[in-house]
Amino acid sequence: QELTSYCCIDRSKHCQSELDTAYQTCKDLVESLDQMSCVYLLQTWLFSLCICDISFCILVNPSDSTADETPTPTVTTTLNNIEQEISYRIKVIDCDQKPASKLKTRDKKEQAIRRME
Repeated sequence: QELTSYCCIDRSKHCQSELDTAYQTCKDLVESLDQMSCVYLLQTWLFSLCICDISFCILVNPSDSTADETPTPTVTTTLNNIEQEISYRIKVIDCDQKPASKLKTRDKKEQAIRRME
């Protein structure tokens, strides 16, 4: 409902016509895809399902080149005209397997968007 409200506040014929045109354009595009493109889209969609439910932490610290730890990636930034090197680490957490019911839930959400309820 939020998407419908956002796209078609007044639900005018003009707005509906734009949505119909966009729908037909997308439908024609999908129907023109070859088998490998369809496989790629499916792989990408399945990957996006994994990414939707993943958590990660980003650790940011001033770089200390004298530290005896394992080197970490760094980026140089300027703050108040002072150049500083910052080290960072990205840790992926909660990336375990998800139950198949999550796919069904995600599909229902996507169908609602397609119907623009």
